[in-house]
Amino acid sequence: MNPLENHTYRPMLCGRKAEPFNDSNYLYDLDYSGIRCLAYLDPVAQRTTLVSPTGIKLCPRFPELLNLHERVESKCVLDGEIIVVNNDLADYEVVKARALFKKKYDVEAEAKRRPATFIAHDLLYFHNDDITYHSLTDRRKLLAHSMAPHAGFSLSYAVEKDGREFFNLARHKKLEGIIAKRKSSIYYSQTRSQDWISIRNSLVDDFIVCGYKRNQRNSVSLMLGQYNERNGLVYQGKVNLRTNSSDFKIVRSQRVRNRPIFCSVISSNTRNATWLETGLVCRVSFMTRSNGEMKYPLFKELRIDKQPEEARILPTFDEVSPHAGLVLT
Repeated sequence: MNPLENHTYRPMLCGRKAEPFNDSNYLYDLDYSGIRCLAYLDPVAQRTTLVSPTGIKLCPRFPELLNLHERVESKCVLDGEIIVVNNDLADYEVVKARALFKKKYDVEAEAKRRPATFIAHDLLYFHNDDITYHSLTDRRKLLAHSMAPHAGFSLSYAVEKDGREFFNLARHKKLEGIIAKRKSSIYYSQTRSQDWISIRNSLVDDFIVCGYKRNQRNSVSLMLGQYNERNGLVYQGKVNLRTNSSDFKIVRSQRVRNRPIFCSVISSNTRNATWLETGLVCRVSFMTRSNGEMKYPLFKELRIDKQPEEARILPTFDEVSPHAGLVLT
């Protein structure tokens, strides 16, 4: 089966989270606050295909990236993300808006005004060979030698050993954080691997939008959940959202269900909520979290590049053996 024709790969995911740490066994990769996607590049057929984790073709939304195949020396599949820089910073809100444009005129105008860049993190397929079973170190070396960076196509910035210092750089640049990746790790498509560790800039996480309850003063409380290790949906509290926001228009358009599907006890103040099918994921920042509730939660954005199965209660670095292997989604 030819992956360039069938688009068979799916992104590998982080299997745990941690505070910043230094370890020579890891490569530390920047999280650029972009839209995760896989790039299927074929210089022979002169074709670039960008596919989101949910299977959406992204090239119609980012036509300025249609010629990425010209910057590689052979057929390949790259794991990366699309970013748009706004005021010298990668801006997720801007790139998310780009991905939602439907009118050709709007897409082309925004492509000229704020062109996107594809950041390559990993190489999965090269010159008719699947290389996911090679080590991350070898895949990155081959990636660096096989691509020709330019304004819209870059290799992600990564360092070895100095995770704490690198994290401080990401925080200074107002990025979401870094990902620590074991150098010897192989790539498991559509798998949550404990060889990849999420190190976030603040207490921020992805949650499934399970419903909403109307408040006073033009706002609603979104009812949030995450999957546990048994794939049960666990209630994780709520966060406020303005009813006049574009994100709430998307929330309100979801299919309604009669009752929630949590496997855990939920708060009594969720009564009279409107419950939804679990198709949306949002990102929320907060101070602390305990007993399924967040302190000072702040809604950041809907994640159009995330699937509900990705919003999970991850173990911390200390809770998992460094050689624990994989957690399948």
